[in-house]
Amino acid sequence: MITKISRVRQGLREVKDLGLWVLDNSIDSCKYKTKACEKCYNLKCLIYKGFKAAWAPGGKDSKAWQGATSKAFEGLRRVRLCSRGEAFENKTQVDRVASWIADNPKTLFWIPTRAWRNSSMREYLEKKIMLLKNARLQASLDRYTIQHYESLKNSGWSVMYFDHENIDPNFDNAIKCRKTWDKLINPKTGRAIGRKGVCRRCRKGCFGKTRVDIWLKYHQ
Repeated sequence: MITKISRVRQGLREVKDLGLWVLDNSIDSCKYKTKACEKCYNLKCLIYKGFKAAWAPGGKDSKAWQGATSKAFEGLRRVRLCSRGEAFENKTQVDRVASWIADNPKTLFWIPTRAWRNSSMREYLEKKIMLLKNARLQASLDRYTIQHYESLKNSGWSVMYFDHENIDPNFDNAIKCRKTWDKLINPKTGRAIGRKGVCRRCRKGCFGKTRVDIWLKYHQ
């Protein structure tokens, strides 16, 4: 088991809100954006010190992604790729991620992606990632791409949907993400806050063994 310090040195960061270790990629990796991406939560975080530099091309996130190896995930039960940026810029990156997943069979890799929007990439992901038992691959959907839902579902894709007005996607069996929908009241401020660490122990959502439709509440 590698230490936390070693894991950080290998590019991962511990995100307490999720309760998971995460590997991110830079903003220029987002090759498959839609208009909904203009509402990306990460764009709001650019005001925070260090965030813009980390997410910028060639920044900390880019270096972390480029330097990552299978060893970085050793001993983890669950991990997310990516909380910012895109894991699958091209087929070379698909092959890299596939090797990480295969080398860590006891780790569940949660990977929301928009790369499915490219037909060649979609086919390659179905061949190289979806068939891996410890991969939790999800097609990221929004109001501009929801018309592809039936096609994705019929191909076995799990989906993750959000809308900035929280419009109901009318999926057959949509699961409301507990992390984003189930709020608590901060006793000091009276403001609603999200639960911490929910993704670490969630059983019926993104980490389930069967195909799933996840509905995220938009970050205000």
